[in-house]
Amino acid sequence: MLKGKASLLSVLSMTTLLLIPLLIAAPAAAYLPIYPGPSYDPATGSGFSEGDFNYNPGFCINDSGTVAGMCCQYVNNNCLSWRAVRWDASGSAPVEMENLFPDDAYTQSQPVAMNAAGTVVGFSHKFINGVDLGQVPARWDGTRITELSIPALYPGTATGQAYSINDAGYIVGSVIWKSGNTIQGKAALRWDPSGP
Repeated sequence: MLKGKASLLSVLSMTTLLLIPLLIAAPAAAYLPIYPGPSYDPATGSGFSEGDFNYNPGFCINDSGTVAGMCCQYVNNNCLSWRAVRWDASGSAPVEMENLFPDDAYTQSQPVAMNAAGTVVGFSHKFINGVDLGQVPARWDGTRITELSIPALYPGTATGQAYSINDAGYIVGSVIWKSGNTIQGKAALRWDPSGP
């Protein structure tokens, strides 16, 4: 019996010795810092800063190293809105992606997912004269934005967002229809690559 225990201890000791080099020699992953924004002027407190990700950041990066996220647009040290931006693999300053209402300072857009081709989906808020009219699902091809169409399945105002896009370009998301504060209906939607 003692001999069996000794053999077991010998095997465990040998296993430990074999694992130690693997633990010590584990290579460190290379990283590239994500920079705050396309531009920011600390003297005036204006520009883009505070780079961040919406939802799971793993959904907004593809195998080529392109990343989509968001930055806060500052004017006179006040954060007016979050804007969608994208970084390429080189680590250069990010580029702002289009908004549905670019002339309104309060408009905001947020990416949620990206496919292998770099097409991004998410949502964009409709702000007109500072009034939030709700968010709508959106797709970005490069930096160009397209509002995804919402069918009139229920009465009321529709708001929603796109959650995911596959490499074939199919998009899934969800929409809620409201009349005032009353929810009239909810639905999961799929958008084809051929159109909005």
